[in-house]
Amino acid sequence: MEFDDSEKILNKKYGKTGRYFLFLIIFLSIMEILDSYTTIFPQLIPSKVVEEFQLEDFEYTRLVGWASLGLYFVLFIQFLADIWGRRIFLFITLLGMGIASVLMYFSNSPLMFTISLFFLYLFFSADIYTIFMAEESPKKQRSTYTNLIMVFGVLGSIATILFRMIYITDTSPIGSWRGMTYFGFLAIPFAFFAFKTKETTAFQEFKIKRSSPDYKKEKMLKNFWKPFQSEHRVSFIIILLISFIIGLNEPIGSVGELLLSEYYSPEDGTLILMAASVFAIISYLVTGRASDKLGRRKIFIIYSAIFPFSIFLLSFGIKSDIYIISLLSGLFGLSIRTFISYGLLVQTRLLCIEFLPTKLRGIGTAWRSTIFAMGLTIGLFINSKLTELLGDIGLAFFLVSLLFFAIIPLAKKCKETKGIDVIG
Repeated sequence: MEFDDSEKILNKKYGKTGRYFLFLIIFLSIMEILDSYTTIFPQLIPSKVVEEFQLEDFEYTRLVGWASLGLYFVLFIQFLADIWGRRIFLFITLLGMGIASVLMYFSNSPLMFTISLFFLYLFFSADIYTIFMAEESPKKQRSTYTNLIMVFGVLGSIATILFRMIYITDTSPIGSWRGMTYFGFLAIPFAFFAFKTKETTAFQEFKIKRSSPDYKKEKMLKNFWKPFQSEHRVSFIIILLISFIIGLNEPIGSVGELLLSEYYSPEDGTLILMAASVFAIISYLVTGRASDKLGRRKIFIIYSAIFPFSIFLLSFGIKSDIYIISLLSGLFGLSIRTFISYGLLVQTRLLCIEFLPTKLRGIGTAWRSTIFAMGLTIGLFINSKLTELLGDIGLAFFLVSLLFFAIIPLAKKCKETKGIDVIG
């Protein structure tokens, strides 16, 4: 990490050495692996859950819609992170991911499955590690290091593919999908390593400022609305609108496996999902570097223009009677979709951190998570209804994807933030 002189002084003040930052990167990388795994494995089992509980596709989509309400409680986790600090919530969210995975293993009804998925949504969406990395990175390399953590996290995606190859095949018995939860159990013991980390420099500086006699204390609940009164409130609201649109299209990630299972064998479906995981790695590498070089706004504009094309490939190309065309359409359609969605989600988190002062970053990213959750929930119910009416889940995905074109004019009005200082 290449810190400037002022950053080096602060790191020395809090005893943060090169060895500590190496440990921090390793810890956050492993946390992201577990976070990615618990985020993705529920996306790879819908067809088997539908088979066990005898559900229709639109019924399962609606079930996930109810479970997605867990995302709304992220607002409180990140609000408290602005009061108590980031470090304690690294522990809480990791522990929660592990416990939710155990609950899913024991699910024996659609209701219990929904409840366990609700808790997974709650804890894997907290994004505390993103705030942690962004506040500890050198300001000129913030997007690069934040995305670097995500690159390691894609190992979690690869782990889901490996477990899927074992537990979801043509011959796997009903209920074998529960084996996908095993890896998530590791989050429970790993959570205790969070106590080896140190609070972020930005939050430690804020605590000093907060404890000074000159600091003007305010009621905690006022901070809920402060992001909308900040200097960059217009850009912040734009990011929320963009997050909502991304959320509307995220059902492809949550229940898209249902579409793949209609046209491919489990083995071919696994191949396509593996390709998408590789593209996620590429996205983090490319998006982080390009964002620091070209700026945040250009990334939003370019990616948003391409997104509907990827869904067109995924929704219609896979219906081809020619096997190789069908397979390539699925491969490139889902891979490009994953590349864009993963890249833009990290950018929305990063911009919330860059737009807001330290005391509002937790609640600011919480608003982003909540608005994204609203998009996801509404998108799931819209897709459920469109699939029921049209009888084609792929067509439902494509119609909703056209909303991505609205991101282009929104991004043009958003303030550029590359290289901005986050201490303050």
